[in-house]
Amino acid sequence: MEVDIEAEEAARSLGAGPLTTFRRVILPSLTPAILAGSALAFARAIGEFGSLVLFAGFIPFKTEVMSGLIYQGIGSGNLTGAAAQSVILLAIALVVLLIFGRLTKWSLRHAG
Repeated sequence: MEVDIEAEEAARSLGAGPLTTFRRVILPSLTPAILAGSALAFARAIGEFGSLVLFAGFIPFKTEVMSGLIYQGIGSGNLTGAAAQSVILLAIALVVLLIFGRLTKWSLRHAG
């Protein structure tokens, strides 16, 4: 809905092929939305626990995930280790989401 149809038609009328029109007109205007969707998917996935344990199980050295290790640490009484793992997971999430935010701002400046 956000894509400017007139810009797409202008590119085609000036002789741009479908691939060039997509790469030069459509993709730059969709990049912020793609990045925002990717950031939301990442944020959802990094905290996922229930479905991973339910479908993949928790097999050591095979299907371990950080949220499962945190849960296991809390269950075994290793609160210090679980807290350390939580901080690491939080730091990773913060860095990745900040990168997504900067990429989104950059793509908004260069899209139009």
